[in-house]
Amino acid sequence: MMFGVPEEGKENLSEKVHEVLSALGVKRVTEVCRVGKTGSKERPRPVKVTLSCVSTARHVLVQAKKLRSSEKFSAVFIRPDRTLEERAAHRLLIEELKKKREGEPGNKHFIRFGTIITEVKID
Repeated sequence: MMFGVPEEGKENLSEKVHEVLSALGVKRVTEVCRVGKTGSKERPRPVKVTLSCVSTARHVLVQAKKLRSSEKFSAVFIRPDRTLEERAAHRLLIEELKKKREGEPGNKHFIRFGTIITEVKID
């Protein structure tokens, strides 16, 4: 799923997605479509991207952090497509992560493989 891809009236969505993915070194895209209801001018709808194979999808997810440093695509975020249950579980993990960061600001906390990892900083 891609978030932050600008939405225009008559857009060539596959061309936009190809441009973003080519910045990550990916050339093959099978299918592209916007999801959700139209109407909000402030936030563009997410884009569902189907790639040719699982390894390409993993490559895109790993390389997605490079978009942050790009001038053109700094507002574009790529995340895996999740079911409703997975999104709810991930939301709970993020809330727990925020609490840990507030409670232990000296340590580094992050989510990896569905669990919260804490790296203790030794002075």
